[in-house]
Amino acid sequence: MFERMRFSPFLQHVRPLLRVPQVTPARAAAALTGAVAVQGLPELPHVGVTVGLLAASLVALFFRRADRVPLWFVLGFAWTLWHAHEALQQRLPAEWHGRDFLVSGVISDLPDVGADSTRFELLIDSAQLAGVAVDLRGPVQVRWYVGAPTIEPCS
Repeated sequence: MFERMRFSPFLQHVRPLLRVPQVTPARAAAALTGAVAVQGLPELPHVGVTVGLLAASLVALFFRRADRVPLWFVLGFAWTLWHAHEALQQRLPAEWHGRDFLVSGVISDLPDVGADSTRFELLIDSAQLAGVAVDLRGPVQVRWYVGAPTIEPCS
């Protein structure tokens, strides 16, 4: 009923080279080593380098002759770089630095009262900057250095 698909001469030549790679302990260790290697960088490379490394390693991963342990190192390295760039995008915009916000939220951890400061984690529900609502949500670490009130249980 169904005829066997015929590939163009180019695809007939390339098809035996393509395959889905199998993850082995050595490959997983290489990817983990690449991920850990990112931690030793003094600064992250440009995002273009990250995208290029990630794209090249993902494409090369599906070619039989290119599937070697060093490729898995590069893949782990590039994947971790990508996530590091994404995490750094979660910062407060530079034009908001040094400005006062009105926030409401829930203290999600026990306050740590020290000799020189009081600190706690606050889950922000809503925030305003100069009377205008801004999209600022999630956990933040709050530190109160001067004139921190005494925090008592159930107060």
